[in-house]
Amino acid sequence: MKCIKSSILVIGIFLLLILSLTVSAETESDPQGDVWHFVYPYWQSQTVGNQPNIDIKEIKAETSEDQITLSMTLYSGGTFTRSQNEYAAYIMFYNTSDAYYMMTYSDVYGQNPMGSAIGLSLDGSYPIPSSAEVTVSGDTISATMDKVGDDTTTVEIYGTAWMWEKYGEDQLTHQQWHDWVGDYSWNPELDLGDGDGDGDGDGDGGSDGNDDSGGSSSGTPGFEILTLLVALGVAFIILKRKK
Repeated sequence: MKCIKSSILVIGIFLLLILSLTVSAETESDPQGDVWHFVYPYWQSQTVGNQPNIDIKEIKAETSEDQITLSMTLYSGGTFTRSQNEYAAYIMFYNTSDAYYMMTYSDVYGQNPMGSAIGLSLDGSYPIPSSAEVTVSGDTISATMDKVGDDTTTVEIYGTAWMWEKYGEDQLTHQQWHDWVGDYSWNPELDLGDGDGDGDGDGDGGSDGNDDSGGSSSGTPGFEILTLLVALGVAFIILKRKK
């Protein structure tokens, strides 16, 4: 009997220890086959369809007591390895009331892929930024780094992926593909976020009758901003490698 009681006590303590190591996760999922395709810079042939190499399935931010892991997963068949004359970039944000996290990954055919993640404290409680390299495992990229904040009263999680062809000699246009997940969308002429082109999010192809032109927008401000963000991520990687 004493042995049984002791075993129960040990098991109870073990369970308490496991429960004390709380892990929370924020996720955003995205439909399959909703990749926006167009010809840049004239916005010709705008369609929505399949491009598995940037078709985002899910983004996730998992936090424990002192660490955070950001991850982005593609649908089955997607790969982070480029073929000839292709460029691709992936970016994910996880922002809270007192912290800002970003993960970037880019791959250019014929060059080494580059990826990094950074966490910045917004209230100054963590003066040194957190950082980590990005790892690739099949259809998922991820990065684990130290947390730089604890206040999650407000949470934002969103991301995007895009791929484009390399400009050839005397080539004025090239194809591009763009996917996004979470509170993150941009299209200069068409709102194709729900895959039907009407912008109402219900997939029926009709209008919802609401005028969305007014008020504030939480969407992507433009492709140039996306390029700038990736450039900042690449610069961060270069500076880190020089140290």
